[in-house]
Amino acid sequence: MKRNRTDLFVLVALFLTTHFFYWRSWKAGFISDFTGLMERLDGSPFSDVLNCFGFPSMSQVLNFFLYLIYQAFGTAPLPWYLIHTSLHVLNAFLLYRLLRFAFAKWELRQPMLWAVGAAFFFLLLPYQSEVLVWKVCLNFLLSGLWLLLILGQVFQYWEHGKQRHLWLAHSIFLLALFTFELALTIPFILLFFSLAWHFRFGQAAFQGGSLKSNGLYLHLPQFSMLGLYFLLNKLVLGSWVGHYGESVHLQFKLSAVLATLFKYLSKVFLLARYFPHTRKEYLFSRFDQPIWLWGLVIAGLIVAVIYLLRFRKWAAGGQLAGLFLLSGMFALLPVLNLYFNYLLLVENDRYTYFASLFLMPALAAGLAALPRWLSYSLGLIYVLACGWLLYKTTSYWQESAQVQEALMDGFEWTEQSEVYILGMPDNYKGIVLYRDMAEGNRGFRDALRYLRGRDIKGQLHEVVKFNMNAPMEGVSPRMTSDSTIQVKLNQWGCWWWRKGRGALNYETPNYKFEKLDLEYQLQLKKIAPDAVFLYQDSLQFKVFPLN
Repeated sequence: MKRNRTDLFVLVALFLTTHFFYWRSWKAGFISDFTGLMERLDGSPFSDVLNCFGFPSMSQVLNFFLYLIYQAFGTAPLPWYLIHTSLHVLNAFLLYRLLRFAFAKWELRQPMLWAVGAAFFFLLLPYQSEVLVWKVCLNFLLSGLWLLLILGQVFQYWEHGKQRHLWLAHSIFLLALFTFELALTIPFILLFFSLAWHFRFGQAAFQGGSLKSNGLYLHLPQFSMLGLYFLLNKLVLGSWVGHYGESVHLQFKLSAVLATLFKYLSKVFLLARYFPHTRKEYLFSRFDQPIWLWGLVIAGLIVAVIYLLRFRKWAAGGQLAGLFLLSGMFALLPVLNLYFNYLLLVENDRYTYFASLFLMPALAAGLAALPRWLSYSLGLIYVLACGWLLYKTTSYWQESAQVQEALMDGFEWTEQSEVYILGMPDNYKGIVLYRDMAEGNRGFRDALRYLRGRDIKGQLHEVVKFNMNAPMEGVSPRMTSDSTIQVKLNQWGCWWWRKGRGALNYETPNYKFEKLDLEYQLQLKKIAPDAVFLYQDSLQFKVFPLN
């Protein structure tokens, strides 16, 4: 009963803490890719779950849940918010339960305290905000859930030797495979845990079996399912891996991958994303320099060899910290060849969610190995820093939602044959708003259609966008000739964006865009008589008269 009361107390604490930090963001996150998701789901039959509504991936389980949520709640913000936050709380609680067992079995000092600590490290890590708030990130929450459930069943199998736990682990792994590609790392991570379990506990490691039988009944089926999954991808999608495809996911340049790995580790453990720009640029750029990179790699390899050769002699904290760190690094593998963003906040923070389920326990186990006064001090500093930065970040999400809603609610020009928007936000402090990675003309149109039920009947030209840092920012246009408009940013710290990156000069049949540092020039060519030109100033669109 005492343990049950403790579990209930921890669960309630996780629940209340999550909502204390995230409640202000409950209306946010219906942005960018979300409207693309709505376009695929809108009017589609349930049977389209099988082809993932046209998206090139084998994520039928994910699309099953997305379809049910959309059919049940549409774009009502509160249900989506509660689903995402509830899954996060559940993941943090399951992580605590797993670590309470593993830390106690390993005889880590104060296992309950550090299991709770790791759960709160994970819960409050500010990089989790993108997953919790952006409504297209259900895949990361579900992937984390499947991972924790699989580990729970495997631990039960090792502890009690009952086959039902093994079958449940394999069944959940199938769900994970058809949820998101991060599941591809799970068989390798289980192998790391299996070997560590064996070398820590010897003959008593696995009840009712040995390392050999564990390999035969746990690892062989999982790796076999992995091979069949790749084959199915090739047969159905024409590619060994879906989502971004072989040209992205299967291209690994060793130096770039290792540099990105160190960037992620410093991002998570040092909270380096929130450093002042000059400091984080200095830090992250060091990893791209060969002398720094290969120096760190050599040092890391030396530490790894010493760790493996002396594994049995390490105390519990050292063994567990190394095991969870290795697992966390491997969990990052699918994203290490993708773009690492540090310039603005939030963007691509979702890529740390899955790996943080191991990196936060690694931090807790490492702290537990230190003298108590030092471990308590560092743990408290880290959790307070996470809480403060998370509070600021969810405030930014709240402000981004206010900007998004104000611009949509104030838009009146749905009947014109042509609408030109001379400046609007691509992102708010890095939180994507009206981003369109294709031609740049659907971000606002799709948001208005799927979030407000209003269609722009004519042609919409989202000429260029900018990164917005405060609600009162905007742009100012002026005519420099009968057919030329010059537009400037009203504030420093912003620049022009198009297709999700810095804008370049381009030309259409209607106009020619030329960037001039913090201004740009728009040369008009073919304009409809009823065309309206709009620009953003603060939280509203204003009409810019040509005459």
